[in-house]
Amino acid sequence: MLQCVVLAGGLGTRMGPLTRHRPKALIPILGKPFLQYQMEWLARSGVTHLTFSIGHLGEQIEAFVKSNPIPELTVDFVYEGKELLGTGGALRHAFDQGRLHEAFVLVYGDSYLPLNVSQVFKHFQNQNQPALMTVFKNNGRFDRSNCHFEDGQVEFYSKTKTYSKPLIYIDYGLSVIKRHLIEDRFQPGEKADLATLFEHLSQEGQLAGYEVFERFYEIGSPQGLEEFTAFAKCHLT
Repeated sequence: MLQCVVLAGGLGTRMGPLTRHRPKALIPILGKPFLQYQMEWLARSGVTHLTFSIGHLGEQIEAFVKSNPIPELTVDFVYEGKELLGTGGALRHAFDQGRLHEAFVLVYGDSYLPLNVSQVFKHFQNQNQPALMTVFKNNGRFDRSNCHFEDGQVEFYSKTKTYSKPLIYIDYGLSVIKRHLIEDRFQPGEKADLATLFEHLSQEGQLAGYEVFERFYEIGSPQGLEEFTAFAKCHLT
């Protein structure tokens, strides 16, 4: 069983009135919520178990998923609570609730990534590393490039620091993580960012990489929403 954890607890403040009364995942695009596109992609990619980590207006996400089931997917929900814990803290909370598989895929609730998840997971299983990050040769195009990838390894990753070599790759938005990392590196109730974990793993030589060659899409910004809508119109309708 291939588990994917979807972090969908954010406030979506950059989207203005579109997320005043609904979570980002339910923004309508060409007649159906973004979440429907995301779940269909994950099901096509070999995911069999979805775990949603939800917070802001999360009951709407749960209601939508339960009323629009996809037969290939088993789904459960973990509520983060009123106080957001950050990406790392949300995963620790899911661990404390007994919801994480021994190794799991992680994506964000506003991301659509045109890649095959099961292929990435199989690649991870063939590596002797506790985590894997998908990377894209960005060259500063979509956002600030933040990692150095070479010979199948993410040798450097940081959202804030510079590196001795030019950074041309960016975190693509899908990772694979062994559960023991969440237990070992985060404390119960801690507010923490996964970016810190990935930065440390890259420094420790424990972060495998998987290069993706097709751009990513997101709906966390007005421009991102416009670009995904155009993509969906051409490829998903």
